[in-house]
Amino acid sequence: MVYNNEPDLMSPTSVSPSVTISLVVIKADDGQAILSELNYGKVTASATNHTMSVDNPAGGQISQFSSWGPDPELRLAPAVGAPGGNIFSTFPLALGSYTSLSGTSMASPYVTGMVALILQARSKNISVEEVRQLILESAHPIPDRNNTELLSPLRQGSGMANIWDSLASQATVEPSQLSLNYTVISNTTSGPSSTKNKKSVAEAPGVAEAPGVSVRTLTLYNRSPSNFLTCTMTHLPASSVSSYAANGSFTAVPRLWPESVGAKVAPDTLPSAFIESLELPIRIAPGMKQNVSVRITAPVGLSAIDRWLYSGYLRFNMLWDDQAGTAQSLHVPYMGFLGDYTQLDVLSPPEEGFPFISMKGSDEALTPDNHITIDSSHRVSAHYRLEHPTRVLKVQLVDDANATQGFLPNGFLEYMGRNYQSARGRFSNSTLNGTLYADPDLTQSHEVKPGAYRIRIDALRPLRNPSDPEGYQIWHSSRFIIDSVSLAKNASASTQDDDEDSNDEV
Repeated sequence: MVYNNEPDLMSPTSVSPSVTISLVVIKADDGQAILSELNYGKVTASATNHTMSVDNPAGGQISQFSSWGPDPELRLAPAVGAPGGNIFSTFPLALGSYTSLSGTSMASPYVTGMVALILQARSKNISVEEVRQLILESAHPIPDRNNTELLSPLRQGSGMANIWDSLASQATVEPSQLSLNYTVISNTTSGPSSTKNKKSVAEAPGVAEAPGVSVRTLTLYNRSPSNFLTCTMTHLPASSVSSYAANGSFTAVPRLWPESVGAKVAPDTLPSAFIESLELPIRIAPGMKQNVSVRITAPVGLSAIDRWLYSGYLRFNMLWDDQAGTAQSLHVPYMGFLGDYTQLDVLSPPEEGFPFISMKGSDEALTPDNHITIDSSHRVSAHYRLEHPTRVLKVQLVDDANATQGFLPNGFLEYMGRNYQSARGRFSNSTLNGTLYADPDLTQSHEVKPGAYRIRIDALRPLRNPSDPEGYQIWHSSRFIIDSVSLAKNASASTQDDDEDSNDEV
């Protein structure tokens, strides 16, 4: 019998067929109650076939296992939240017909059902994009369970999906979500609560209209065929999120700003937004649309070196002039990165011990100008850890003039996710086995010649152009000297490449 240490319900599954004993999982408060009774003697529990419904303590909240966004190219993710934690639903007949499961296996069918209901309600006379708009914009943003601040869109997307409001909606907004890219801020302070010496000095071209400011045009559609729509906008700031602790180390559980409930913070550490250049409230005739410009100011009072992702919601308050006084609120989430995203390092910093080169099978770094022989049992491995995803990663052998001699096996990789980040995390390898490749497809092979070389790693920084040499973070290994190369006769390049340890543990 196992009780959870969190208030959430659990639905554990044994992955081993050798486990044949019964397993019972109970809620945290039930477990504490049994522990209290054990202080007075023996406790007996009996199992029955009786089924009952109980409230899920975490109902209406984001599951703890749910992933965070955004994607590596700063597109807002996830799109929306839906019921997916401990959902009792249908299951294959051979496996019992019904079961309780968690994850997208439950949330996705729920949203699919929403789509079917919307199509039915509109007699299929609706576009795919409008269905998406109705689901996203009618969702309800929720607060963090441990905070009064709204949970970041990077955790919940547009909010919790609400089928009733999606079906009843008479308005839509385009676009449904805003990804603001990045805001370049220069500051010399060390803490987010101070604004001294902080100054916005530049913006990425085409990203923002002024330092720290992004202006976006949204289109409001009044879908009612007979009633005027009156609209205002309310800005709802959400928590800013960083995957890095104050000391610069990666943290698996993102830290938030504001840090605590009710904390007094400087206004410039929170984002702000308002509609500009329009007489308010906005009036839209039946079946018509209206463009609005929204000015969003980044939290420039936060430290850019902390790599904050700021976010919030634009709530459009809708009121129609029908007899019932129909009203609805639609939400458009936004997010942006504080700092120059294009200058982020992809490779882990040297103080973490990566990258380095060694003889294959050894974790001892090669000393400079080490003389080596390449044969079936002596090979050079380049070890690296990715701190950030990269679109292009090149691992090449270069000579003393930094001229490339070719790609190593596993030496040209695209769309690489970051390695697991921890003190004893994982890393990747590429092994110099005597065979190099002249092309990124690794099809044109040739043998390495004796000489003095280095291994060079080129990792494309975020959002940079792969054809721009300035867009790469570049690392050079220490110099080593290959005295001779001995490849097995008639061995293909694939058999020479024994780089099965492309993901090793430190």
